[in-house]
Amino acid sequence: MNQTPPNLDLPEKTAANVPTEPVPDSSTPPVKQPVIQKKQSFLPLLTVLFVAIILAVAFPKVQTIVSQAAAKKCMPIAKVMLNPGLIDTFTNSPPTNISVLAYDQYNRPVWQGVKYDWGISSINSVGTVKAKHDLASFIPIRAGTADLYVKTTNTCTPKSVIGTLKVTVKQAVAPTPTVRRNK
Repeated sequence: MNQTPPNLDLPEKTAANVPTEPVPDSSTPPVKQPVIQKKQSFLPLLTVLFVAIILAVAFPKVQTIVSQAAAKKCMPIAKVMLNPGLIDTFTNSPPTNISVLAYDQYNRPVWQGVKYDWGISSINSVGTVKAKHDLASFIPIRAGTADLYVKTTNTCTPKSVIGTLKVTVKQAVAPTPTVRRNK
C-alpha cells in the first residue's frame, strides 16, 4: 500500500501575483445597495421617532386626567341609592342586609367623606335598623309598613340628600299541623 500524494500544480503566491480588486473606472455605473439594507439602517431611527410621537401625544392626556382627578377632592351628592330597593319580609324572618351609596350629578359614586344617618319612620315600630356607616340590617318586629331612610351629607353638599325604601312586614303564618285519621 504505497500511496503517493496527487500532483497539484498550484502557482506559488507571492506579492507580485496576488490578484487585486479591480478599480472601477468612471464609465462603469456604481453598484446599488439592495433596498432592504437601506431600510434596515432607518429602522432604529424610525422606532425612536415613533416612540417620541407616542409620548408627546399620550403624556399631556395622562397629565390632564391625573390633575382633574386630584383637583376634585369633594364631590357634591346629587342622589342616594339603597340596595335592595324595597323590603318585603315576615315577622319571623332573619335580618335583611342593606347598603347605601351616594352619587354625584354625573352618576359617579361618592366613596369618601360621606356621612350616613339611618332611620325608620313607622307608626307601630315594624322593626329596627342597626347601621354602621354605609351598611345596615333591618330586623323585623311586627306586621305593618314603614319607610326606611338614609340622610347623606358631606362637606360640599349644602343640605342632606335623602334616600328611602319601602318596608312591609307581614305576620308570620304558623304552619298548620297535619291531622291523621285512623281508618
